[in-house]
Amino acid sequence: MSRYYGKRRYKKKSNNKNVPANRRLQMYCQKHGELIGYTQSFEKVIYESLNYEKKKVELKCYRCLEEQISEKQNEVFSLVNEKFGNESTLDLSSKAYKYNWASAISLMITIFGSMFIWANYNMEMALINAGLFGVLAFIFWRRCNYLEKRSNEMSSFTRQQSIHIPNARSIVEAEANTVLKWRFEQARIKKEKMNYSMEEVDKMTGEQFEHFVKNLLQKCGYENSQVTKASGDEGVDIITYKNGKKIAVQCKRYSNKITNSAIQEVFSGMHFYNCHEAYVITNSYFTENAVILANKHKVKLINREGLFDLMEKSNSIKRVVTKTHAEYQAEFMFDK
Repeated sequence: MSRYYGKRRYKKKSNNKNVPANRRLQMYCQKHGELIGYTQSFEKVIYESLNYEKKKVELKCYRCLEEQISEKQNEVFSLVNEKFGNESTLDLSSKAYKYNWASAISLMITIFGSMFIWANYNMEMALINAGLFGVLAFIFWRRCNYLEKRSNEMSSFTRQQSIHIPNARSIVEAEANTVLKWRFEQARIKKEKMNYSMEEVDKMTGEQFEHFVKNLLQKCGYENSQVTKASGDEGVDIITYKNGKKIAVQCKRYSNKITNSAIQEVFSGMHFYNCHEAYVITNSYFTENAVILANKHKVKLINREGLFDLMEKSNSIKRVVTKTHAEYQAEFMFDK
């Protein structure tokens, strides 16, 4: 049940020298602060939970788990108190035990007391004694039965309601399933709406960037956009059409500037696929020599600003995105 997440915002080294260096790790819970949790230990539970109000996933600790179980237990106790009052099964059993003894004593007085009175006094006083203590014994016996029945009903009702109190493992597994389904749904919505930020684009792999550009071109009016095969593509990643022209597109998801080689590859690929135009689209920028060569061969270059304009044109850009949220979305959308 112990979970370990490698994101920097979730971990921090501990200064405790008694802990081995390779296991000196602290997990961070937003509600309870930093808690020590070892990767190989089952004593500390770190798990993810979906916050429905904020619509995001939060990291929770074992204290959150205890509070969730305690909250459910309090709900069960409140239901029991509403139906049976503030008395507990222990109190009812104790009272039933006392009434049982009182009934037994009254019954003994009825029998032996009446025999004693009949032998020493008269029959009338013996009958009065028998009637009085016999009634008391019957009352005590009925009260004892009522309390025992009520105690059994309370125990049965409490057991039925306690079935709904989850244990730690079931809570963690249920939260994990909920988070996974929510992430898949968010990924599906994101893919349909093309609702990415530039930070998320920077985190894509090359293949993901190619499919992203293909969908982006489709939204911007290009037709029949197709991604070429991964190997042997002759420098062309996408074939698309616009205004009756066949266009070869090369996608470069780089952190450094794009050099002449990309221009040369897409230019030769344009002739290989019998295209009319050639594009190079990147999330980065081009070197000065690459721009000169592209102008010479009439290759259209779309750098980071141009890509941003395409995203804005397709109404897919997110103007305000925090870094943490972008990292999180990129984590579940693009990790393989």
